[in-house]
Order: sequence, then structure tokens, then C-alpha cells
Amino acid sequence: MQSDDRVKLALDALATRRATYQAAASTSFARTVSMLATTDGVDRARQELGNFGASRIDVSRFADLSHAVALDGIARTRIARAAEILRGSADASEDEFAVRLVEGSTPHAAIASALNRWGRAFGSAITIDLVRLGQYMPQLHDRLTQVWRFEQWGRAQRLAAPPIVVSVPGSSLRVGCLNEFLDGSLHIALVVEGDCPPASLVRLITPGTLVLQTSDGTGLDRFAAYDGPAIAALVPETAACFLHDPEAGPGAWQRLTVWRRPADRPKTTIAGLSAAQQREELLQLDALGAQPALPLTAIEALGSAGPGDATDRLATWLLAQSGASAPA
Repeated sequence: MQSDDRVKLALDALATRRATYQAAASTSFARTVSMLATTDGVDRARQELGNFGASRIDVSRFADLSHAVALDGIARTRIARAAEILRGSADASEDEFAVRLVEGSTPHAAIASALNRWGRAFGSAITIDLVRLGQYMPQLHDRLTQVWRFEQWGRAQRLAAPPIVVSVPGSSLRVGCLNEFLDGSLHIALVVEGDCPPASLVRLITPGTLVLQTSDGTGLDRFAAYDGPAIAALVPETAACFLHDPEAGPGAWQRLTVWRRPADRPKTTIAGLSAAQQREELLQLDALGAQPALPLTAIEALGSAGPGDATDRLATWLLAQSGASAPA
């Protein structure tokens, strides 16, 4: 499957989550239309907000409201700037949610940059409220419509986070610090191009995070449907394929399904990870998926010493204690 096809596959899987974010931006934009319409009239609001507002919002309906605030020229400029950002976020095409890693960059930098951009919609919504309440302070709040970094997002914003699709050369697949973004409902899909470490995403497995590595799209439906933080990588066929689903059970071995493990041991350094480090990731994958065995030491301690199977000796001892005799 070509890289462009896999990017489209990821974008299609995340369409509903993208729509959730854009609906939030559209709702905030509607509130902006309402504010301008009720303070300065329908015609001026329609003129300043353009075709986007006229096509989505009944401006005259909002003009009937009577609980507006007075806006001076500076306040109107701030709201118009916020409205433009909200309009751009609400009306963005699906391709704008996919980014390609530039040479010398890292997945962390690419994702942070994308979230900074999309976060401006959240900052713009806050700007509108601050202006409406007369609490806007330029020295503190001008940056809200410039950069709104992920670490500044609140719980509600992280639950409405836009999904991000990143095309990543396998030689740049460094994921250890991506756990910073795995909160709320943020979904990240990495489309890996070329050879990569076979089990990189195992480092991101935590009890509440869905983690997927797939080469053919298997598991993307579950990835997209999960309501918590989730990360997926579309990897080459030389890599491991697995799904860690937080809702599959309390134990790591219950949550983890591995359906392909590389036949060959890693032998060369990739993405800065030595062959030994890559083997450690595969061993960690095996360890997390290993089903616990019933410990015989406890049975040995309970049952009497002697020859034969410890479980049989324990059963005989329990029958003896109950006064019943073992079957012939």
C-alpha cells in the first residue's frame, strides 16, 4: 500500500473525530456572529464575517437578542481576528489534518506544531469570552490567537482535540516523548515510510492508552472508536503488529493482542535505536502479552510433601480435611 493511500486510510478512519473538533469551532464561530450582530447590527456583522457566517448562521435571528455588550473598535478587531481563526478551523479540509515530517524534525515537533495551530481555535473562543466580559488584557491575552500550546489546553479542550496524521520516515520514528500528547481523546496516527524499529510503540503502552501497530489497517476501526487517548502506526510488513486495548481486560496480557512478530532479530541501528534496544522492545512486547501461569509454589506449600503432582496431593489433602474419601 502506497504512503498516500495509507494517509487517506488514516484520515478516513478519523473522520468522525475530526468532525467533533470542527463542530466545536463552528459553535464558537456562531457565538461570535451572535456577539457582533447584537452589538452593531445585522449588516455590519454579515459584512465583517463574510460568506462563511452567512451560509451557516441566521444573522438576523441573533440580531434580535438584547443582552449584548458595547464593543469599541479595538474590541471589534480582536473579535474579528478570533472569528477568522475559528472560521479557518471549522472549514478546514481533511488534508490539513495530515502533516509530513520535514528533514531534521521529529514526530514530537511535528505533532506539537500541528496542535499549536489547531489550538488557536480554543484560544480564540477564550478571547471572545474575555472580550464579552470586559476582562481582556492585551499583555496576557493577545497570544491566545497566536499560539495555544497543548500543555495549556484544559480538560474539555483535550476531549475535543483534533486528530493528527503524520507521515514519518522510519529512520525518524522516535516516539518515546509522545506520551506528553496522550491525554483526553487525542488520536495520533503515524504513517511510517521505510524500515523502522519493529516494536517502537510498545514504549507508549499504559493501562488507559490504546496503542496500535498495523501494516494493513487492521485495528484502525477500534483505534478510531476508542474514547480515550490513542496512537496508531501504519508500519511496514517487517514490523510487529499488535493492539493494546484498555477495555479488553484488567491485565496487560488481556489488553494486548499480537498477531505478527518479526521473523528476524534486529541487527542494525534504526531511528537512533541500536539492535539491542530494538530487541528489548520486542522482549517487552512478549512480556506484556504473556499470560500468567498458576504458581505451583503456593500449591506445594498447601499440600503435603510427597511424590506425584502437587495439585493431586492438594486435592487429596482437602478431601481428607473435609471427612470425605477420594474416589477409587
